[in-house]
Amino acid sequence: MRSKPSVQPTEFAIQEGQRCLKAFPLIVLGSGASIPYGLPSMGDLANSLKKLKFDNKLSDVEQNQWKRFIGLLASKDLESALQENELSEPLFDRVVQDTWVQVCQKDTEVFAEIIDNNIILNLIKLYKYLFKSTNKILSVVTPNYDRLAEYASDMAGFSHFKGFGYGYVRQWSFERQQIPKHYQRLSSRMINIWKVHGCLDWFIDPNNNVVAITSAKEIPPNCRPAIVTPGIKKYLQTHLEPFRTIISSADEVLSKANAFLCIGFGFNDTHICPKLIGRWQKNDVLLVMLTKKLSESAKQMLQDAKDAPYLAFEESKTGTFMLSNNYPKGEMLPNIDLWSLKGFLENTIDYKGV
Repeated sequence: MRSKPSVQPTEFAIQEGQRCLKAFPLIVLGSGASIPYGLPSMGDLANSLKKLKFDNKLSDVEQNQWKRFIGLLASKDLESALQENELSEPLFDRVVQDTWVQVCQKDTEVFAEIIDNNIILNLIKLYKYLFKSTNKILSVVTPNYDRLAEYASDMAGFSHFKGFGYGYVRQWSFERQQIPKHYQRLSSRMINIWKVHGCLDWFIDPNNNVVAITSAKEIPPNCRPAIVTPGIKKYLQTHLEPFRTIISSADEVLSKANAFLCIGFGFNDTHICPKLIGRWQKNDVLLVMLTKKLSESAKQMLQDAKDAPYLAFEESKTGTFMLSNNYPKGEMLPNIDLWSLKGFLENTIDYKGV
C-alpha cells in the first residue's frame, strides 16, 4: 500500500487519470464499453438462446444436451453453462450463429446511428487525444465481436488494422507480425485492433479459410462466423489461425505497454489477463479501470495487487467510487463521473479545476 497523497482524493484521481493518458496507454475494451450503445450483454445472449427453436429434428442425445444446457442457464452464466455441458457440433454451431445474429443486429443499428450523427462514440475523442502525441501506432485489445472500435477509428480519421487486407473480401495478410506496407501508406497514424475472440466481419469459408467481409449484415451462404464463443471449445479454436497470431500479437503489446486503460473489462478473459497482470505487477505500470460495476475477478485482482499502481472507478449513486493502492479501502468522489469513458475524458482532457 502506498501512502495517501497530499492532494484531495478527487484531485488525485484526475491527476492519475491524466498521467495514464500522457503515458499513451494500451486500451482494453470489454463488453461494458459496448453495452451502453445497445450491444447485448452475456445475459442478453443467454436469454436469446433460451428462446431458440430448431426446425430440424434433434436426436435424443442432442435434445438431452440442449435441455441440460438451458437448465444450466437458469442458474449460471453463459460461459459456465457451455463449459459444464458439451454440445454436439450442430448445436454448438447454432449457439455461434445466434450469438453472431444478436450482436450483428445491434452493431448494424449503432452504425446507422453513427452515420446519422445520432451517436458520437466516446472512443473518437480518446483516439484523437492520444494521437496528439508523436506516437504513430495505438494498440487496442478486445474480446468483443462488435466493430465499435473500428467505427471510432474511421470517424476519427485514422486507419485501423486487424490482420486482414483491404477491400470488400479481405484476405488474411498478417506475416511475421508486420503491418502490410499498403496499410502503412494509408495513414501516418494507425490503430491496431487485436480482436482475440474474432469479429463480426470474419467467416470460415467452404474451403476452411478465414476471410473478412466488410460490414457483413448476414452470414454468407456455406460460411460460418469465425468468432470464439464462451466455453470449452474456445480454447481449441484459439489454437487455429487467425486467432493464434492475433493472441500472440496481443500478448506482445500487452507485455510492452506503458500504461493500461481498461474500459468495461471484467478481467475474466484468460487470453488477455495473464500478460496484462504480469506487466502491471512487475513493471510498476499504471492501470486505470473504468466500469459501471467492478467484477469479482477484478476485485480479487486488486486485493492481490500489493504495491502495483492502479485506479479503479465504478459508478455510485452520488458520483464515482474509487479504489486505488493509495486508497485501498476506497473513496467516494461525489458529484463527478470518472467511471464512464465520457465522464473520464471530460474530467481529465477537459479538466478546468475541481
